[in-house]
Formats: sequence, C-alpha cells, structure tokens
Amino acid sequence: MTHVQSLESRTLMSVTASTLNADYAAVLADRGAITSAINALSTTLTAGIRTINTDLKGTPRVQAAANHRLVVQLQHDDSLLISALRHDASILTSKGDGKGATAKAAGILYLRKATSARLTKVTSTAAVLDGSVSAALAVLTSDTHLSTVDAALAAIVTANPTNSKLATDVASTTANASVAPVDTAAQTFAGAASTLATDLDSSVGALTTYDSSGDYSASANPNAVWSYGDSPSLTGAGTLYTGAGVLPYGNGFDVWYDPTFGLHAPFIYKNNGGNYQDSNIAIPAGALIVHGGTPTGNNGFSNVVFTAPAAGEYNLSTTFSGVQIGGELASVNVLDNGASLFSSSVIYGQSQSYAKTLNLAAGETIDFAIGYVNQNPVDGDSVQLQATFTTVSEPAPLAAVRG
Repeated sequence: MTHVQSLESRTLMSVTASTLNADYAAVLADRGAITSAINALSTTLTAGIRTINTDLKGTPRVQAAANHRLVVQLQHDDSLLISALRHDASILTSKGDGKGATAKAAGILYLRKATSARLTKVTSTAAVLDGSVSAALAVLTSDTHLSTVDAALAAIVTANPTNSKLATDVASTTANASVAPVDTAAQTFAGAASTLATDLDSSVGALTTYDSSGDYSASANPNAVWSYGDSPSLTGAGTLYTGAGVLPYGNGFDVWYDPTFGLHAPFIYKNNGGNYQDSNIAIPAGALIVHGGTPTGNNGFSNVVFTAPAAGEYNLSTTFSGVQIGGELASVNVLDNGASLFSSSVIYGQSQSYAKTLNLAAGETIDFAIGYVNQNPVDGDSVQLQATFTTVSEPAPLAAVRG
C-alpha cells in the first residue's frame, strides 16, 4: 500500500508561505500521536502479562518452570516489539521534522523570489521529504505485526489447556493489544508530510530551457526565440539568412546562409549526424557551428540571436569552441541589445565560456556573434556554439501579485 503520494501524481494548486507554514505545523502536531499510540500498546501488553502471571499462580511445580520460561519469552518479544516501534517512529518523525523544515524553507525562499536554482532546491527537497518519509513509514508498518508476541501468547495457552481463566485473559490481551492505532497515527503523520511535499511541488513554476543547438530549425528563420543572420561588423545592422540547404560536405549539415555570398562564409549549420572529422574540421554529433566572414567582401560576422519571449530572469550559459583544424583565430562575442557582455577569441582545440543571470525585458536580444579578429583579412573560422537560457515561469497567482 502506498501511504505517501508520489510527486508525479499530485494535483497542482496555488500556495503561499502561510500554506507551507501551516503544513509544517501539522507535521509537528501529528508526531505526538504516534508516541501516544505506542505507549498505549505497551501499557496494554504490560497489563496483559501481569494478568497472565496472576492466572498462572498455583500451577504445579513441574509446569511452573515451563510457564516461567514462556512468560520470559513473552516479555522478551514484547520488549523487542515496543523498542522496534519506538526506534522506527523516531526515524519517521525525524525525517518528517528535519526534511520538512528544509523543504519548507526552500519553498518560502522560492516564493519570495523565483529562480531556477531555487526551483531545483524546492523540487529536490520535496522529493527527499516524500521518499524518506515513505521509506520510514514502510519500515514502521512492517514492525507493527505482532506475530512473535501472538505466538508467545498462544504457546502459554497451549501449555496450560485446562486453565480457562488464562485462555480468556490471553484472548482479551490479544484483542486489546492492537497495532492499528500505531499504524493509523503513523499514516496520518506521513499524510501531513505528503501534504507539505504536495504544496511545495505546487508552489513552483515551470523550468524552461532554450537551447541554441537543440532548438535549431533547418526550415524556419526566425525560429521561435532564435534567429540566424550576418552583419558587416560586430555592432553593424544584421540581415537574416534566407538561404537554406545542405552543405556539400560532412554528413548532412543543415545550413543557413546569405544568398549574396552563396555557400561561402558567413553561414551557420548543424551536424545532424554522428561525430564528423576530416582534414579540415572536427564536428561533434549534434553540434551547432557558426562561421564568420571577412572584414572585406563577405559580411564579417555570423550571428545567432536569442530574443526574450517575456520579461524575466534568464540564466545564460554558453561555450564557444574552435573546431576548424589549422584554422584562423575567431572572434567570439555575446552582446545584449548591441552592448558587449563578453568578448574573446578561440582557435582549434580552444574553448571560452561565459555564464550570467540576466534580467531581460520582453523582446530584448542576446546576440552570439562570431567573426574575424583584428581586421584579419582571412575569415573567422568555424566555432561550435553551445548556448542555453534557463528561466523560471512563476505560478500564475504569484506572478499576478508581483505584477
């Protein structure tokens, strides 16, 4: 039986910090019921054993020794059961209390300011809370079986078949020593922890990632948030590539290019096949390659442009890697609405990376521009571009409050 609802099956709802605080308060409030149920079970068994000892008084000396051993075994089994339940309950409640406090704090921080890092923290701590409580509950539930205690009680009755008073009292003890209250209290506690995990899961928005390579389209330009083109200089006015096709070399390189220059740099293409290498280039499978032009003649820069679809916080991560064997130094740049964020250069076998959290307005552009270096008359050679933007979309009620 599943006592704790899995994260994947939960129904999403809008929550606030007050909701999370109330959920955690319920977790703390429910833990005492487990201890009370275990104490009540212990009291019932202790009283039952005391009554059994009374019933066995006056037993013939020969049987008395055997009865003593049976009662000692019953007391031993009783002690083991209660100790196991208390140990299991301690682990269960510590998981709910400790993991719940961590998860609640992560959720409240996220609600104050939604970021991808905080979203990851919320979802991971909610999963840990869910999983650890579920596992601890399963252990406690398995230890609530009274098989050894019941067997010890039955053995005493079997050894004293003519003692009707003993049989009646053992039957009463067996009936009253129910573990159902312990199991119910434990499941109620786990349910409170599950509610907290559910609401934590509901508090977060969707994590969206835009990937320059993964999102590449060989048939549309612009392609949603991405567009491809060239420009005569780093900050010069750009022109969208309108030529599309497949390069006559490689293993199926889908290319965008400027028809003015034909299938000559500048252009951009993607390797849709496996790893490819010849004497000129070494292209990983799935790589997006950007090739600049020259400072004279062909437009000098090839551009991959990201346009923010909505205002918000975007986590940018990008790496430029030289892939042209024996090629020329290539200029690699990141620009925000034309203003430089990052500028460097790479050659074959070299990489340069840049990462930053950006607060972008809707329609703001981030331009990845690859081209020549220092008016080098030779074009800026092939560069693999790996660029991702990750953003968190807030839950609708939270976004409305902030708006």
